[in-house]
Amino acid sequence: MKIIGLHAKARSGKDEVAKILCKMYGFKQISFADFVKELTIKYFDQTHEQVYEKKNKESRLLLQGVGQSIRENLTSLYAAYNTDESPDMVSIDPINGFPRWVNQIAMKDFELPPAYLGGKRKKTKIVLNGVQNMFMDNLEDFYTTANGKGEDFFINHLFNSCTEDITYILSDVRYLNEKEAVENNKGYVIKITRTNKAFIEHGDMHPSEIELDLETGWFYHISNEHKTDWKEFLVMQSTNMIRKLDSVEFFSDEDKKKFKINISEHE
Repeated sequence: MKIIGLHAKARSGKDEVAKILCKMYGFKQISFADFVKELTIKYFDQTHEQVYEKKNKESRLLLQGVGQSIRENLTSLYAAYNTDESPDMVSIDPINGFPRWVNQIAMKDFELPPAYLGGKRKKTKIVLNGVQNMFMDNLEDFYTTANGKGEDFFINHLFNSCTEDITYILSDVRYLNEKEAVENNKGYVIKITRTNKAFIEHGDMHPSEIELDLETGWFYHISNEHKTDWKEFLVMQSTNMIRKLDSVEFFSDEDKKKFKINISEHE
């Protein structure tokens, strides 16, 4: 397999670029977020529409919470659960009857206010039940897939499913270890910025939005100015990016035969 990763702030156009590349060249789009969305639907009372089509503040917080909680807590939870030495694994919070580790994750990764823990709000029950059930149902499988490193879980889960001998467009590279995983698999990561929307650059301080802010090692940079002819502008830049990939011999002759549009037609 070959992987082209895309990194961008939320709403900067990474999915549009991915769609353009897949339509023009026959690539296949993949995403770390797809499994996060599946888990959010299964454990956090969300619908397909809420996490795929009409995301709001609440659904975004749940999605971010699912991803961040697994990355940050899987390794330590597995160790504590299998040694029974951690009081947080067995200690029940008298305020709401949940294990203390559930409350800690709910507050830290899902931004559940401490004052909500003992309340009867629907959101509180959804988050607390979701955290507990997600980890207890999948702890062993998650840990095995992650090879003991929670931060690598989504990388390993996704890459294990990429079994076709094709070029994949990974449309949501958000963390340094994800960028490094693409590059270690002889792939390249492209940065996309939307220059006329300042709030995109500075509005969301979640780790998934800011960890790569200071990273400079991008193979190519696409600027989405989102002007009237924005789609044509993205097509042009995407084509130039493909040319650069071809110049470093990213594509084999066999790969080029699979393209719907031959690279040479744009030279």
